[in-house]
Amino acid sequence: AEIARLTELSPQTVSVIVRQLEKDQLVTRGSSVKGKVGQPLQPFSLNPEGAFSIGLKVGRRSTDVLLMGLDGKVIRETHHTYDFPVPDNVLRLARDGVQCVTAGLDAALRPRIAGIGIAAPFDLWKWRDELGAPAKVMEAWRSFDLKSEIEKISAWPVSHCNDATAACAAELFFGKG
Repeated sequence: AEIARLTELSPQTVSVIVRQLEKDQLVTRGSSVKGKVGQPLQPFSLNPEGAFSIGLKVGRRSTDVLLMGLDGKVIRETHHTYDFPVPDNVLRLARDGVQCVTAGLDAALRPRIAGIGIAAPFDLWKWRDELGAPAKVMEAWRSFDLKSEIEKISAWPVSHCNDATAACAAELFFGKG
């Protein structure tokens, strides 16, 4: 009833959609809440194992890879620091990190991985002076297509956005962390 009210869909439409989400194991049914007027309330919640995503953050001083459940909670993560990002090293850290965070995932759940999202500063080569990095290393980022390189080592779809944009989206969805 609350979903119907919030979405302005009919209760029948909401019921059909929720039943399909439940069948697809994206939501789980909680215990009915009784004691109020009318039908008992039927709570639903996101199934943390309903879908997974892999996040890759390439920063100016570190790289992180994480596996996140549908509820937005981090299941496993890796973190590696460096003085400055080197394209080939970042690619290796990403490959190793993806293997690490997905290694413990049950084989039956692997098909539920929706994709890899990359958050990285655009124009990394412009950070040479701030990072104190060799010009040649940072200039390599100018022609390095991170998304394409990750797609070559990934079995999943890959999306890429600016790190600041990704942080804003995360805060919008999950609040300040």
